[in-house]
Amino acid sequence: MAIGSVTPGPVPADTEARMNDFAELVATAIANAATRHELQGSRDSLGVLATQQTALRRVATLVARGVNPAEVFSAVAEEMARCLNADNASVSRFDGETLLILALARMEAGMKNKPRVGESLSSAGDNIATRVFHTGRPARLRPSSTFGNSVSR
Repeated sequence: MAIGSVTPGPVPADTEARMNDFAELVATAIANAATRHELQGSRDSLGVLATQQTALRRVATLVARGVNPAEVFSAVAEEMARCLNADNASVSRFDGETLLILALARMEAGMKNKPRVGESLSSAGDNIATRVFHTGRPARLRPSSTFGNSVSR
């Protein structure tokens, strides 16, 4: 750190101490900026956790009330779409070589090849269901695929 003066003569006697104080303030501000960034990350993580816990509580409440499975599956699909910030979501089950659609959420009206609840889809071909069925792992397809950019478990 350096200072200068346009007036002739020495700088005030306490200039060095004031520069030191200012440098400490700058160092504190830099340290606080890093801490603020970390705190924001923690707040974001806490927000995601709170959203997930709220979703679980809503679904658990439905189960505890004894509502029919179709309503529970529908709530699971909606909460899954909300928590993952997804455009659409579905709950399905493998039934032999087919995939039975149990619930859908946020499906776009103009969506190409839009599935319907109760529909059985073949697990043949290259689609999310086939990939999950054969690998037992999450799968992803590019946006140009039939069901868009999707991940399934």
